[in-house]
Amino acid sequence: MYYIIESKNQLNYLTENPKESCFLNLVPLSDNFHPKLSSPCLMYFKPTGDKAYILCINHPDSFSLDFEDIIELLNKYKTIYCLDKKFHLYFLPHTLNLIDLNFIKLNKDNNIFDLSHVNTKVHSYFNKEFKENFEVNKLIPIPKHFEKYENIYGVIKDFIGNEIPTYYDNEYTQVFYDLEKNGIKINPVQFYKNFDPNVEEYSVKDDIIYTSYNLYNLTTRPSNVFNNINFSSLTKDTRISFIPRNDMFIEYDYDGYHPRLIGDTVGYKFTDESAHKQLTQLYFPEIDISGINKELVDIAKHITFKLLYGNVSDEYSHVEFLQKVNTWIDVEWQKFNELGYFTLKDGRRIYNKNIQNFRKNKLLSWFIQSYETYRNTTVLVKLNNLLATTKSKLVYNMYDSFLIDFAKSDGRNLLNNIKETLEVDGFPVKIHYGSNYKELSII
Repeated sequence: MYYIIESKNQLNYLTENPKESCFLNLVPLSDNFHPKLSSPCLMYFKPTGDKAYILCINHPDSFSLDFEDIIELLNKYKTIYCLDKKFHLYFLPHTLNLIDLNFIKLNKDNNIFDLSHVNTKVHSYFNKEFKENFEVNKLIPIPKHFEKYENIYGVIKDFIGNEIPTYYDNEYTQVFYDLEKNGIKINPVQFYKNFDPNVEEYSVKDDIIYTSYNLYNLTTRPSNVFNNINFSSLTKDTRISFIPRNDMFIEYDYDGYHPRLIGDTVGYKFTDESAHKQLTQLYFPEIDISGINKELVDIAKHITFKLLYGNVSDEYSHVEFLQKVNTWIDVEWQKFNELGYFTLKDGRRIYNKNIQNFRKNKLLSWFIQSYETYRNTTVLVKLNNLLATTKSKLVYNMYDSFLIDFAKSDGRNLLNNIKETLEVDGFPVKIHYGSNYKELSII
């Protein structure tokens, strides 16, 4: 059978003769637009042990298949491998067992596939000259798409069949898909004062901007950069660009999140009092807790992070919290050198052979970033379930904070339920509210 599938009869042959697994990659109308703002053009489809095919969905070079018939075919497959599961969730049913090969590669080699050379010259030309065209992939001939994805398959084929913890392909990917698909409303006047997107239409529609969480990082902590906007490093001034679609923003912010995560890791218990205030008292025991002001707390914060990610100086070696940190680092460092790898909170390994210019205290930084993401994912699963039927939506998460676009019609009990969800296992939050993301007042 010819590799271009454009009729129901051709598709029926594949549907009636399914394999155990397959690899697929959906081709959107444009690779430059956020997937929320795009739609399917083609699908590269390769059953295990069979040749590859192009399934035509919306391309002028062929007749189009009914997308529901394609889904019927995919439902026949027990395991479906892909690159970037989060991207594919925008187009495919979430009931399919999608396995993200990037996570398999990351788990094995601590990096993802190098696909910098897979584009054909035709792809490079059209993506440069027609980068703003919403349907640029319809301009590229189908055989060239097939050639590109054959190149990709040549890179990834040896990783098909390997196993990774289901956490990555299930909870981790799902929660960040659920989060970013909501989008955030912008104040256009403020937004375009503060940001210069490459092409507005790539990620903005009807004054809603869509972010994109990059999940493929060494420690699993997501970054968030798309269309020349870095959502991982918003300043207080630029936050005025973002406003609620509903009645107000509610931000939940963990108190002393990193010290508390570290304390939980090394066996040191903080109380519900400000973690940084407690550490201030440990560093300056001569000062009564009632006399601890913001200036002293800021000094203590600087000491804490300098010591945690550098070395504990003799001046503070008596502090129990830091003693426990040092002991933990020494034990993990010894294991890292003996075993040749370091295990993150979620179970993934970082291998000694893949790291250059390694420093001992980097172990703590890696572990806490991993723990932060792992714990955030756990609470985000519960939070997304809680908000599934409400008008209020989670629109942004960065490290220790969660931003809710809140509708008053959902009632104050929802705010209390969110607080309880986030504070599970003794991690207290502070709550702020306001009419834009910059001007938030504490509740």
